[in-house]
Amino acid sequence: MTRLSGWQRLWIVGAVILLVGITLGGMDFYPSQSEVKDRYQARLTFWGDCNLYYQGHKLAPETPPSLCLGFKKDDVVLTYRKTAIEYNDEVERVPVRRLEWAGAILVIWAITNLVIFIVFTTTRWIYRGFRPKAA
Repeated sequence: MTRLSGWQRLWIVGAVILLVGITLGGMDFYPSQSEVKDRYQARLTFWGDCNLYYQGHKLAPETPPSLCLGFKKDDVVLTYRKTAIEYNDEVERVPVRRLEWAGAILVIWAITNLVIFIVFTTTRWIYRGFRPKAA
């Protein structure tokens, strides 16, 4: 096994630092279950309160939210169930979205490394063309 030259070692260290930087930069887009909960919380609360009101539960608010009065009971129940199913589907898709996120991070890292490699290789080739030829 041959040892790596100084430039190759520098390239490896730079690539690792780049990967860490891209990963930390992409953390804002990391899929989480709390993100899904935050997106669905208001809708589930609204339709859940309307549903409880129309079913006559004591836990329901005394007066329904004003927007509930414009809906039929069957529509409220159907929409609440549909929203709950969508929420459960989104929660189940979180692991897949996490894998997609990791794949996207690796693709961005690989493309960035490839571009850097091409730029340095091209620069070296151009520089070599301008060096005087040995007699």
